[in-house]
Amino acid sequence: MYDITIIGANSPSLYLSTLLAQEGFSVCILEERSTIGDAQDLRHIGFAQMGLLDNFWRLSIGMGESAAKEIFLCMQRSLSILSTLTKKHPSKGWILARDEREEEELHKQQILFKRWGYPSTAIPQKNPQETFPSNMFTAGYMLPTAQCFSPQKIVHRLYKTAQQLGVHIISGIEMTKIDDHAHGVRTVYSKNNRKDEITSDIIVFFDHAQLQQLDPFFYTTLGCVRTQSLSYARTQKSLSFGCSAQYGYLRWCDHEDQRILSGCRWASPHFEIGESDDQIVVPSIEKALIQTAKQCFLEENIFPNRSWSVIERRSCDGLPIVGSIPGRDHYLSCTAFHGQIFSLGLAAAESIFHFLLHGESSWLPSSFSPRRLL
Repeated sequence: MYDITIIGANSPSLYLSTLLAQEGFSVCILEERSTIGDAQDLRHIGFAQMGLLDNFWRLSIGMGESAAKEIFLCMQRSLSILSTLTKKHPSKGWILARDEREEEELHKQQILFKRWGYPSTAIPQKNPQETFPSNMFTAGYMLPTAQCFSPQKIVHRLYKTAQQLGVHIISGIEMTKIDDHAHGVRTVYSKNNRKDEITSDIIVFFDHAQLQQLDPFFYTTLGCVRTQSLSYARTQKSLSFGCSAQYGYLRWCDHEDQRILSGCRWASPHFEIGESDDQIVVPSIEKALIQTAKQCFLEENIFPNRSWSVIERRSCDGLPIVGSIPGRDHYLSCTAFHGQIFSLGLAAAESIFHFLLHGESSWLPSSFSPRRLL
């Protein structure tokens, strides 16, 4: 029997496991894939910044400035954790606007950032092409805390640390049932056609392709969206950078001579919603990515050397689901922070650690609570 069972092996869950193991907890991680981190982290383009599906100005209008600032500070905490896990990449992070409406919203967001103590530098209004070589965008801001990083290096480091601390990681399994037992939670799974089970005091849900089937709470609270990416050898000489544009649905990041471009709803607004197979690369989305890359970077020929998909699990309101599941004493959630809000995962994992250690996590935004979805 373990103290904690964690569902899904990604960088946030590995980070939580190391924190718990250092405090003497016995921890087991169950992962359906044979490669640790493959479901999400190893498919991430390697760009982390402040931002959700809605920008912070929109959040402040809908939730109030205090609630929006809570989320902002939580994301800042996550970015600071990220900086301790990987060497800072010598790059700049930008958020760009394609039209006047987006430009106005970004300007209002930067006013909030400045008021919260994080001013950002604007691209010169007269000629943004001098700073950013594209005729696709009208304005933008350099983000002081955005980071480019290697997902592989972070997963490898956390995985190695977890193993050294005695975390039991079982990969390549098929989970069949999770239910209560006399003292906590029983998890049934099969590996190599052999059925087995483990019990634990607490179970923490991070990521799993069948998460909505494994627990009824997630059936109506989570949905899946396909994000597709491609990489190619860039021909244009420019500084290494990471960028977010079109309200965050378009993102890219440079690694040496490779440019990685990622996008979703702007390419095919209906086709990718509700899908679950990340082994499929949709030709129409790849075509839209290539065309956008030509417009963005003024390059005539783009030949992808790799294309891949990510199935992002998102909540119905776009916010993460972090905390205890209502009415279930032994069940915790730490999920729905994939894709462009990846950077929230580490702070969310840390908050779960404080909850397990002290019974509360006072700095976690109340808007992340699973209770909001009842």
